[in-house]
Amino acid sequence: MLIDQNLHLKQKCTRFLYHPPKSQKQWLEQLTSSKYSSYDTDVYGESELFSELENRVSTLLNKPAAIFISKGVIAQQIALRVHCENSGKKTVALNQKSHLVVDENDAIQRLSGLTTIHLGADHQPFSVNDLDQLNERPAVVCIELPLRRAGFKAPSMNELVKISDWCKRHQIPLHIDGARLWEVAAGYDCKINEITDLADSVYVSFYKGLAGMGGSIVVGEVDFIDQVNGWTTRYGASIYHMFPYAISAMDGLDSHLPRMSEYVSRAREIALLLNALPGVKATPNPPVTNAFQLYFPGHLAESAELIAKHQHQSDIWIMDSLYETAVTNLLMTEIQIGAGAAEIENAEIIELFSNILPILRLDETIN
Repeated sequence: MLIDQNLHLKQKCTRFLYHPPKSQKQWLEQLTSSKYSSYDTDVYGESELFSELENRVSTLLNKPAAIFISKGVIAQQIALRVHCENSGKKTVALNQKSHLVVDENDAIQRLSGLTTIHLGADHQPFSVNDLDQLNERPAVVCIELPLRRAGFKAPSMNELVKISDWCKRHQIPLHIDGARLWEVAAGYDCKINEITDLADSVYVSFYKGLAGMGGSIVVGEVDFIDQVNGWTTRYGASIYHMFPYAISAMDGLDSHLPRMSEYVSRAREIALLLNALPGVKATPNPPVTNAFQLYFPGHLAESAELIAKHQHQSDIWIMDSLYETAVTNLLMTEIQIGAGAAEIENAEIIELFSNILPILRLDETIN
């Protein structure tokens, strides 16, 4: 259930833990005032601005070539399809909690005709041991960094190196689903290319941690990106003008990428404090990135509206979605930290959540 069903209440708030949402007018004002707005308008993504964006990202990720694709779902469908076609197989090995499995309405099977092989448990990233237990050789291994639906978790860098080495030994391409790669690099406290050097291809998103309007980029070898490019029109990813995406992506790289470590550090502070509240559990603790899951007692049907109203009354919006869990009367939400958190003190966050818990009127705790 989405607390955002009460979107009108969120829009009346002025402070947010994540990036503050923008109105249409605010988006237009940002685009107009951006230093990147003076470029010539693109036609189907062909312009100096898009070339600069693709070159910038390919340099950051240390890959020879990059291509902008308007929608991340399409970007990964194409990347994985190309890997499969090059191998002559149609199997993709990934975690069972991957958003390609959970959140895309079976697109990878029904649209691309690929078969997924599920690795590991549903509450943690897969390991090299899970790869060793495969009883068939996939066309490509796909790893989501971080694994959002398992609590924004990621394997250790040492484990990631082992996974990469396994793929190289077995001559299987490794693809990184890096929708939140900018954030996980800050969590690892490493340069982004230290992660991407381990993979054959990488997808990154611009509308999450970088707070862009949308859009994505896939990077890899030149021949691979040429093949990806051939599928963008077939998948409907070619839009006549896409410059707003590129402008906001460049702005996000300028303004948010340098602050990722700040967002991660703040998430770790807040998770530690929330975890000390009665009946509340943050996981993972400490967070790997700027985000984590939070568990607390409550009835889903009653709690969503109550929490939304209380956030509105406090003028601090800290959570959007609310989920039932396998444990009766135990709810889960996701906490993400962005630029807006700088305007909110830790004490205010703890006070808000401490005030929310009693209104749920439940005695059950998980301590």
